[in-house]
Amino acid sequence: MEVMEKHIEALELFNEKAEKLLSSAFVDASASGKTGATISARRQENGLFEISEELRGPTSEAVDAFILTFRFFVQDNETTSLRNVAKIYDEIGDDDEFLSRFNSARNSINQFLDSPNLMNITFDNSTPTNRDVMDTFIYGGLAHAKPKKVQLFKAWMGFPPASVLFHLCFNDVLGEVLRAISFIKNLNEELILKFESS
Repeated sequence: MEVMEKHIEALELFNEKAEKLLSSAFVDASASGKTGATISARRQENGLFEISEELRGPTSEAVDAFILTFRFFVQDNETTSLRNVAKIYDEIGDDDEFLSRFNSARNSINQFLDSPNLMNITFDNSTPTNRDVMDTFIYGGLAHAKPKKVQLFKAWMGFPPASVLFHLCFNDVLGEVLRAISFIKNLNEELILKFESS
């Protein structure tokens, strides 16, 4: 029974963090319909082009705040990571319907993350996956400093046309992962109710 209580606590914490993300300034800005990017070039007198870019959507502060909570779902030192919650569903295991629905959501998000990036950006002869984009922003620019990720993030940000597209892609990837988190939150609520009523 003590193990089950710990599992329920982890699922409740997952839901609490998911709710925080769903009510964030990042989500409000993303849902505003005013997101996007503009890249323009102006020929200078010397014949070279001056490139300017504009990213519309969540502010950098909104993204930073979102990532502080988002990390609870992607870092395995947290009981709320998708991988650790998968273990909970496996251990509970007495209801194939819940396990099947959870695995379906998790498999879908993993398939999405392992697909070529949403913008189909190729950089330095490589097409990063959605997971590559997410990890490079989180671990190379926003929350941690893994040397290889930092180097790659700086390279992306150092090339104006790519930087705005990668930012836009990153925001979209976060939105897709959040949809899966929201689905799992609702599934957790059903599972918790089931245990509380039994």
